[in-house]
Amino acid sequence: MNNSKKALELIKTENLNDLSFQTVLSHNDCVDIIKSLIFIMGYNVINVDYSDSGDVYFYAGLFPEDLDEKLVLKGNSIEGKLSSILETTFNLLLDIEKQSNILDLYPREMRDEIRKEILKKNGVEEDFFRQISMRLI
Repeated sequence: MNNSKKALELIKTENLNDLSFQTVLSHNDCVDIIKSLIFIMGYNVINVDYSDSGDVYFYAGLFPEDLDEKLVLKGNSIEGKLSSILETTFNLLLDIEKQSNILDLYPREMRDEIRKEILKKNGVEEDFFRQISMRLI
């Protein structure tokens, strides 16, 4: 199972209309889902450390020697360099999944328009969308 599966499993098993990033932060598999999202964002190496106070520290990098702290999970809140892009990545995946069942029914031009709407809604560029798409394979 590749590293992107945990976030996708959550998105596919939950009611999409009720699912939010806050749901992720309070989910039983929260740490694995966050690791999955970090991988989808483009990091190959992800380590997790647990503090005595219950905080969870996420370290990520392209290579093992490149690791640095990216996120800290404190209860049901997340902080750090990647916190906003982590939420954006989740919301992007959610929007893609909401459209996935019907996209094949539309002509190519309409699919392109839907993709552009998703990009605009989430404030991301086409390159980021492509990167995420490649990580999902």
